[in-house]
Amino acid sequence: GLSTGEKIDTYLTEQFLPNSLGQDYEEYHEGEADCKICNEPISFKTLKAAGDLALCWSKNPETKKDGTPSIKRDFWEVPMLIYVRESKQWWTRGPSHPIDKSLTWNQTVHAGFYLVNQIAASQWVEFKSNNKSDYIIDKQDVYKLLCTSLSDGLFVQLPKPTGKYKRMEFVFFDAHGKEFR
Repeated sequence: GLSTGEKIDTYLTEQFLPNSLGQDYEEYHEGEADCKICNEPISFKTLKAAGDLALCWSKNPETKKDGTPSIKRDFWEVPMLIYVRESKQWWTRGPSHPIDKSLTWNQTVHAGFYLVNQIAASQWVEFKSNNKSDYIIDKQDVYKLLCTSLSDGLFVQLPKPTGKYKRMEFVFFDAHGKEFR
């Protein structure tokens, strides 16, 4: 759920990326940016596998109760780095109503890091809403973003897990030793 996703994001942005990238990584929270990589502000998102992607978890009205403007949301201001945790085929034959007939919809989406060109994405991604957010990227659009990153050479694949554990799992423990997955 959300708490596990938050813990994974925290691990990646506070331990894995800083240790892996060294001086090329910087913690940075301004606008929609979560960090800087090579001095470039980046929005960081995580997906376990196939699904919609929320850019924020908040349904804010245009104005507050007192009439003043609500939180201003400016998306697509910085590149987005999407971490996909598990390699998986998202569709066997493709979606029933594909948004783009030129895509091969049954490719495996591999685990790794996908860098999204925010300028190109802003031209065609349309947000949808649910009960928690007005800024949801539909599963088909997420797939198209990942395919575009892959074809643009903006993808770093994670090695396939071997040995005893065939799937990557994050396990967290609280101060009392209680396990969270």
